[in-house]
Amino acid sequence: MEIRAYPGWQTSLTLTRVGSLGDRHESGSSSCQKYRYKINNNLSARALTAHLTTAEEFCIIGTPRVACNPSESNMEQSPNAEPNILITGTPGVGKSYLCERLAEQLKFKWLDCSKIAKDNDFVEEFDVEYDCPILDEEKLLDHLEPIMAKGGNILEYHGCDFFPERWFEAVFVVTCPNTTLFDRLKARQYNEKKLRSNIECEIFATILDEAYDSYKADKVFKLTNDTKADVDTCLKTVKNWYRMYKRK
Repeated sequence: MEIRAYPGWQTSLTLTRVGSLGDRHESGSSSCQKYRYKINNNLSARALTAHLTTAEEFCIIGTPRVACNPSESNMEQSPNAEPNILITGTPGVGKSYLCERLAEQLKFKWLDCSKIAKDNDFVEEFDVEYDCPILDEEKLLDHLEPIMAKGGNILEYHGCDFFPERWFEAVFVVTCPNTTLFDRLKARQYNEKKLRSNIECEIFATILDEAYDSYKADKVFKLTNDTKADVDTCLKTVKNWYRMYKRK
């Protein structure tokens, strides 16, 4: 089942006001109050904080955790660890098949965020309009942090702006023609509104823009996945990148 960060054109951010860093995860703490914001995908979390008059008092949950509180420690990864790779794109573009094949061929661990969220109940609520659960980004990130520190992971999700940039050495955005995507989503029996939202997301390259807004440009790569030949090309592209990375 698809688990969305937030349905439609908007991403939800939970901002937590902190009295001290240690209060961030204390439930019921008087100095830890959550505020919900909805922003357009084209506006990054950093841009949002620029408009908050007390931005220094907030930690943004679901975005690079050093962005608003530089005193918080980063994930430490062994210099000899394998890289982490993010495979992202609109639902239906063929991410899962690529991830499965790449995990087998590169001997990486495949992390399907939607499955992890479902298995661990990392869900805030169910959106009836879009017929899908809404992801609890904070719980997912806390779960993934120690796993990503080990390296050698291929992370799959249909969004990418809330993951810390430091997790990944490469971000591959999978795309496909709109007509192909329409047929695939129709076969999944998406309701009309959910189908239209995802098609529009692909038409306007929302995920690709999100990737360029969230990561350094030299980390982001576009893959086209339509035909069997395209699949082979996508696999070769990622494996070629990995070979070049290992030569550094």
